[in-house]
Amino acid sequence: MSHRNLVRRLKQVETTLAPPKDHRLVLRFEGPGSEHFARPTKEEIGDNEVFVVQFVAARDGRPIDSPEQVR
Repeated sequence: MSHRNLVRRLKQVETTLAPPKDHRLVLRFEGPGSEHFARPTKEEIGDNEVFVVQFVAARDGRPIDSPEQVR
């Protein structure tokens, strides 16, 4: 499935299944690899709960702490 087709279908689902704006959960992505995710605006955050998804570098399913391990 192409990226454009997937985005179009997700927008269709969001318009029909989106909860009312006063009861929304906001996702914020942080860390390496999160550059392509949209950042929530101040209006979206407002009084809503914000869940932060943090990406970390990993090898063999375990987080990498030191720069030497990244190489």
